[in-house]
Amino acid sequence: MRCKRGISPLIATVLLVGFVIVLAALAFIFLTEEIEDIIEKVSKDCSESEAAVAKIKVNSCGLSEVTDEEINYYDVAIQNIGQEFVDGVRVRLIDETSGEASSVTNPWRLEAGESGKLPVKNMHGLTVSRAQVMPFLIKGGDLIVCEQNLVEVTCS
Repeated sequence: MRCKRGISPLIATVLLVGFVIVLAALAFIFLTEEIEDIIEKVSKDCSESEAAVAKIKVNSCGLSEVTDEEINYYDVAIQNIGQEFVDGVRVRLIDETSGEASSVTNPWRLEAGESGKLPVKNMHGLTVSRAQVMPFLIKGGDLIVCEQNLVEVTCS
């Protein structure tokens, strides 16, 4: 007579946990790209009056002390020099050698005259040489990106 034995409960548990982790990682990667695509589609250009109030100055960009095992961060020092608050900034990290870029939209409310350092995730592991920063406003549920107020800075 044959002995019918299945896998042990420990191995089954390890396999299930591994399977769930892989599914969660895939969902995270997929949803991150989808959210960025939705933000790109929803964003509108800002008018001249909105551009007049949404002005920023980028003081510096450099490798941050904040690190992850596989992802590094860049600190971008930003100052709001406009007349009103901005709801956030879109930061594009650029690798000059490969020409690749990584865009990150950060909701970060800056009052007029306020400044601070924003740690920006280098999602694609680029060798970043410069950053482009654009302020945005949120009005009536719409994301209004002020591309005419784009500021570019060299990263160290």
